[in-house]
Amino acid sequence: MSCNFADLFEHAVDAISDRVALIEGDRVLTFRELDEQADRLADHLASVDVAPGTHIGFQMHNGIDSYYKDEEKTGRLFKTVDGTRMVVTDDRARAERDGSVTLIGRGNMVVDTGGEKVFVEEVDSVVKAHESIYDAVVIGVPHERWGQQVAAVVSVAAAETVDFAALESHVRRHLAGYKVPRQIWIAPAISRAPSGKPDYRWAKEYSAGRAGSPDGPLMWSICANSLVTTTRTCSNSDVSAVVLGRIR
Repeated sequence: MSCNFADLFEHAVDAISDRVALIEGDRVLTFRELDEQADRLADHLASVDVAPGTHIGFQMHNGIDSYYKDEEKTGRLFKTVDGTRMVVTDDRARAERDGSVTLIGRGNMVVDTGGEKVFVEEVDSVVKAHESIYDAVVIGVPHERWGQQVAAVVSVAAAETVDFAALESHVRRHLAGYKVPRQIWIAPAISRAPSGKPDYRWAKEYSAGRAGSPDGPLMWSICANSLVTTTRTCSNSDVSAVVLGRIR
């Protein structure tokens, strides 16, 4: 069984169609209304001959026209099209064969692990779908052989304990092996911006500040072909052996 963001969204549309899915200022959209708008976007892409499997980006009108004191970023993301100043976001999506559009995630948050590109939002949505997980943020952590590895900081649902083996099996049912988080830290709560966006800087500092600490939070790693619940990290040689034996 495979699953992507579009599958999870369609499940939400079926199960909770009248719940609020998006709030933008005074504008409120339910899951059903957001699904209808996504369908219209898919129809438009098909009408301009966007082929199935094609990666697409989003370009949005914006009320600002530059990043404060950041000329490089301003030049890269802000463009003038037909006299109109626009911001070119780093959001990525893919046109599917059934006419739907799968939102992949932000290009600047991609984890490059051994040459494979992993969008953290895809992994994040699958991890959070597990019954024991209340919230999660997926990040890339340094690895001397693969460049980066997928990792996560999670908070646990009320009255739940995490069966890490079951969580790993759950993620593997929906995603390729190289996308499975190799290390997971449990935090009391996940830090998010007022807008609800994950605080990736906090997550990286949280994991880096506790790796190997004897009084750190509970951390799980795939190590030496087994699941280990520990407050230490695996050695690079152990993790590499697992990557070679179980994924690569």
